[in-house]
Amino acid sequence: MKISKSIYLLGLIVFLFGITACGGGGKYSDLKPLVKKFNQETEKFISNMEKADSAQEVASALTDFNKAMTELRPKMEKIQEKYPEITDMAAPPAELGEEGKKMGEMTMKLGTVMMKAMQYADDPAVQKAMEEFQKSNR
Repeated sequence: MKISKSIYLLGLIVFLFGITACGGGGKYSDLKPLVKKFNQETEKFISNMEKADSAQEVASALTDFNKAMTELRPKMEKIQEKYPEITDMAAPPAELGEEGKKMGEMTMKLGTVMMKAMQYADDPAVQKAMEEFQKSNR
């Protein structure tokens, strides 16, 4: 099923952003602004998906989130190169503080809001948004 693959890819992207975005003060102090931006964009997406009551609104939320993640991706890739030791968000470094906690909470909510996309999986606009998301996350 196409939408299941999309949810898997979204989860993978969130995980990759998560594993690279651990940090805050100290050794990982340069990560905190990136984590904050990721959290802001994810929060916005979750809010938009929770409010969405049509296929067009779901497609728009997906498209906006994809655009934001596409802009963040190059920065995240550089962080992965700089900090290859960061591989697990189960226990993020304490330096990340509240932003790390927030990221964990939002990651849990992402799965829930993606279920709404499944409600509109037959809509062409939602299908197109999910396809674009998949393409940009390969």
